[in-house]
Amino acid sequence: MQENNFIKNKTLEEKIYLVGFALGIISLFLPWVNMGFISANGFQQAGYLLLIPMLYPIITLFSNKKRNNIINIILGILNIIFSIGFMMSKNVTIFGQSINPSGAGLYIMIVATIVIGVGCFLEFKNSKKA
Repeated sequence: MQENNFIKNKTLEEKIYLVGFALGIISLFLPWVNMGFISANGFQQAGYLLLIPMLYPIITLFSNKKRNNIINIILGILNIIFSIGFMMSKNVTIFGQSINPSGAGLYIMIVATIVIGVGCFLEFKNSKKA
């Protein structure tokens, strides 16, 4: 039986990228807005746009190209800011009370962007040592 070495040959940072991207994709299928009577998943909320900054480390990972660490860290930070900003934009006022109806999918996307950001930071930190 032939063993798949794709995952085994990857660094810790590259494995972190894969986990973060997978979490991001999974989050799109979950509710991003959930108010009981109103629910919308990540596709309906255009959450796939938050995957765009995640594509740089993933594309370079699959094409075996060297990643530019400065671009990587900037995209990681921007994606975290965008995802948290996206969540904050969901605030609504109902009966004079401000609430945020963000669902589990949006929170998972925020975790995914943080995971990717950690991978970017670790890769940047390890490249400084080398």
